[in-house]
Amino acid sequence: MFKKILICLDGSGFAEQVIQYALDVALKYSARVVLLQAVPPAVPITPGVSVKTSQSLEHSALGYLEGVASSMKMGGLAVDCVTAAGAPGETIIRYAKENQIDLIAMSTNGRGGLGQTLFGSVAQQVVKESGLPILLVRPSGG
Repeated sequence: MFKKILICLDGSGFAEQVIQYALDVALKYSARVVLLQAVPPAVPITPGVSVKTSQSLEHSALGYLEGVASSMKMGGLAVDCVTAAGAPGETIIRYAKENQIDLIAMSTNGRGGLGQTLFGSVAQQVVKESGLPILLVRPSGG
């Protein structure tokens, strides 16, 4: 039923609360897992500065995702780590459509890096526009 599951993370403990639920589904269906973090796109304010900042954010995000993925890989799951520049909702939807994702797993809220918008509004956009099954988890603790 589910061959490829997209787990959307933003670096927060709130967003990470979806992981175990998604892994339960992945193990049940022997699905491949893709960890995705959207990072802010480069905004050309000063030549060279914004691009370097964007690359730095993507590098940091990828390191974070690889850390999360390490225990999953040790457990025998096939896991890919992906960062993509753009607004979180649009980035998630675009990635899912372009990469044959069968299930999107995400938290209903939690703060993104650098004070990004609440993940709840992102979840609402993904549910409304993706056309895919969504596993939503309301995180505890805040």
